[in-house]
Amino acid sequence: MHLFIDANIYLGFFEATKDSLLELEKLITVLKQKKEAKLWLPDQIKREFWKNRDGCVADALKEFTKAGGLGAVPRLVSEDPDFGTLTKLSGQLESKKREMVDRIRIEVANENTKADHWVRTLFGLAEEINTSGAIIQQARERALRHTPPGKHDGLGDRLAWVALLTVLPEKVDLHIISDDGDYAGELEKDQIHPYLKFEWEKKKTGGTVKLWKRTSQFLAAHFPDAMNAIEIERTLMIERLEKSPNFAATHSIIAEFTDISHLSHPLATRLASAILNNPQVQWIHDDADVKEFITGFVAKYGANIDAGLRGELEKLVAPPPAPEEPGIL
Repeated sequence: MHLFIDANIYLGFFEATKDSLLELEKLITVLKQKKEAKLWLPDQIKREFWKNRDGCVADALKEFTKAGGLGAVPRLVSEDPDFGTLTKLSGQLESKKREMVDRIRIEVANENTKADHWVRTLFGLAEEINTSGAIIQQARERALRHTPPGKHDGLGDRLAWVALLTVLPEKVDLHIISDDGDYAGELEKDQIHPYLKFEWEKKKTGGTVKLWKRTSQFLAAHFPDAMNAIEIERTLMIERLEKSPNFAATHSIIAEFTDISHLSHPLATRLASAILNNPQVQWIHDDADVKEFITGFVAKYGANIDAGLRGELEKLVAPPPAPEEPGIL
């Protein structure tokens, strides 16, 4: 799973984005827990982020403070007995908004907002790509020819795309998260530009490229049952148990899976199936750590999963029958 996140997505978390900051936390969990997941970061994206961050925040705060007060008040409203109360509440609201904006300005200046924290964490997890040298030369040539991605002769998106084409290995599937339309087609606005699709598939033989408009769309497609970062972490742990190739890996996964809280019904069902269907788990069910794990899971979630699954799990951890005493002759 190879990811590229455009600068507009990072900046969107300082504006009125449709995604919440929770989506960044989820994405960080995926990158930390899913070993084959990799986030690529052409250095141009970092430059664009830091160059535009203050302007995005300033515009967002201006929009937030612009609409306020009661506006034009009709005579019928001003003469209502409760109008005085409304005026007082309006004044309190404006005062609280100013207080919040002043506090946020300080946090932004100190790069201490939650968005700053999560974006810096993502940058730290990413594989950075140097876009100098041959990459910037190729991007300039694309700009002169107006070859996508990007507007007119802009260089930023072309730098990122050439960097990805140059550095990523063959036969990889790339997921691009971008919302400014530069990577999208003219007819299908939510699909990757046909030229970019053709170019990627030709260069990365056997690879594909897909466009997502929002982080939440990408995460929902890959983790449909996960409502938060904790559930994504649990999903990835269960996936590892499903694919455990040997006894040693099973013991290692169970050692990490110390907390089985926050399992939704679909995730609890999936974990039960993983225990029962992977021989590398089932064959060592009598080992102390595996038995303790299964017993704890049944005790916590037995009432919430299918009766058939529960019954099979209970058989696994049931004590062996006592040996029959020899009869007296």
